[in-house]
Order: sequence, then C-alpha cells, then structure tokens
Amino acid sequence: MKSILSLLFIAALGGNLSAGELINEDFSSQGPRWTTQFGEVAVEDGVLKASQKTADKHICAFRRGQPMKDFQLDVDFRFEGAKVINIGFDPARGSLKKKGHLYSVVLTPTQWQIKEHRDKAIDDSKDKVHASGKANFKQGEWYHLTLQNKGTEVEAGIKGTGSLKADYKDFAVAKPAVVFRVGGADGKEAHFDNLKVVALP
Repeated sequence: MKSILSLLFIAALGGNLSAGELINEDFSSQGPRWTTQFGEVAVEDGVLKASQKTADKHICAFRRGQPMKDFQLDVDFRFEGAKVINIGFDPARGSLKKKGHLYSVVLTPTQWQIKEHRDKAIDDSKDKVHASGKANFKQGEWYHLTLQNKGTEVEAGIKGTGSLKADYKDFAVAKPAVVFRVGGADGKEAHFDNLKVVALP
C-alpha cells in the first residue's frame, strides 16, 4: 500500500463527484444528509460541529452513509474542547459474524491509535489497539488526516504527527458508512471540514 504521512438529520455539501470519488463535502451548502444518533451536530460557518450531550449517556455518534471497501479518506479536524474523536467504520451487514464497530482511528490531544473494536456479542471481548503514537493536537488548530484501507491493510497519516499502520484480516470487508464519534463535556466540540473519500483500485 502506498505510504501516507432520538435520530437527527443535518445537511452538508455533496459537491460534484469526479471519477472514483465516493464522498466530497466541504460543508458550505445544502446536500446529502447525515444521520446523527447521539449528541449535538450542526453545520455552521462552513464546518461540521459536534459535541456530546450528558443527557444522552452516550458519546456523540453520527455517520455518513456510503458503501466502500478499499478507499482513501481525507478530512480536516480540530479540537474545540472535545476530549476524543473517533473516525471509523462498521462491517457491512452479513460480512462478519460480529456485532458492533469494526475499527477506528482514535484521536485525543496527546495520543492517537488504530483500534479494532470488540465484538459486542461476546461478553468478555475487548478492544485491541493495533498501532498507537504520541500526539500534540492543540485546541483550535486544524489538522489533516489521511486514511487508506487497502485489503487487510490500514494506514493513517497526519502531517507533523507521523503515521500508523495496521494489518488484520477483518479490515478487508465492505463498510456501509463513515462513522464519527466525539466525546467530552456538554458544549465542548470537535470540528470537521473537507471530507473526501476516494475508491482505491
């Protein structure tokens, strides 16, 4: 793989997709719908803003539906008080004998990792961290994440922070959506912009 350094609906820009593009959104005008399961999510000032709600008793969770398998995802993110950002994927229905999420890139202001999520159908199943590294994501500053998933291989890169790699057989399955989760106190946000997903050959 090429190396790389409650339901609520909200609107976001879909843009004109070029060949190979699955998602291209800059959140500047109306377009395809996202599905929010928990938390506060809104498009304002040209960015998608998300925060957890204590009353939900669940981390903020929202997704952009789009079937994909081998792909490259690019997105800008910044912490605006939030403590954790997850950007990840579920297995397509019927592709695995597993309940719950597949894997995520997990970001905190001081650390990031590629995490395989537990099987919720197995009581003693646990999350597994395949790769991790130190980070220094400052509040209020934009960072750019590039994520490639080619077959069983996953590689994530952030300029100035480095890259992480993981390889696991289950990562090769089809995924129905990009799943975002944001954790932190009420009103403490994470922001996202310039989301692009391209299919890889």
